Amino acid sequence: MFDRLHLRWQVVLCVAGLRAVALAGWVMLENARNAIRVEMTSAESAARAQVIAAVGTAMRDHPPGRVLDVLSEQLVEPRHVRLVLYDSRTGPLPVLSGSREAEVAPAPGWFAGLVMPPRRETRLSILDNGRDYGFVSLSTAPQDEISEIREDAVALFGTLGAALPASALVVMAVIGRGLRPLDTVNRGLAALQAGDLLTRIAGVRGADSVPIVGGFNALSQGLETSEMERAALARKIVELSDAERRAIAMELHDEFGPACSGRRSRRALSRAWPNDRAMAR
Repeated sequence: MFDRLHLRWQVVLCVAGLRAVALAGWVMLENARNAIRVEMTSAESAARAQVIAAVGTAMRDHPPGRVLDVLSEQLVEPRHVRLVLYDSRTGPLPVLSGSREAEVAPAPGWFAGLVMPPRRETRLSILDNGRDYGFVSLSTAPQDEISEIREDAVALFGTLGAALPASALVVMAVIGRGLRPLDTVNRGLAALQAGDLLTRIAGVRGADSVPIVGGFNALSQGLETSEMERAALARKIVELSDAERRAIAMELHDEFGPACSGRRSRRALSRAWPNDRAMAR
């Protein structure tokens, strides 16, 4: 079915396939950006709700000076969000780390720059009667998500990279098969040039090749017919020449034959006449 298409359409389909792969890569990156942005927004909203609830409970149950210490013992850092507890009196406080999935290799900077969403940070201050006891900071951390997407992209483009040589071979095979009839026509023209006017081309398929092959066969047939007509004309000319020579010979024989015979007779008589006179004496 594919070889029935015109060569231009075969090449167009191959180029369109390569461009479709490039477009698929761009769409994948765009979807990755959107997915990371949605994931970060969801994680930030959940973490903010968790922190607000924890801060409200701690301020209700403990004195303001103890709120950050209590939060340091209770808050668990969620996925895709980094928590920072800062006590204005003692400085940063530790935060419990949540359960982490298997560590993945960090994505290179160039890839992270392609899909990294804008960094967002939210600060919740701990205030009581105008006194600032510190703050809780929430900031998005999409590195894990980017690393996972990067692994998926590596697997996808690795597969595409492995398939690229096969695709190149397919394109070369398609173009070679499309140009193969031209080699056949070239050999046919060489045979015609060598004088083999019985040369015909058969068994060539392809929408582009059929008119070319038909034209070649018509040309070969026309040359063969012309050669046959030329040979017949040459034979006829030879036959006419022979007939004309025979006619001229017959005409010369009829016209000059009696005269030649009379001359021979007179010559014979003239030779015999002196002998007769000598005998009469």
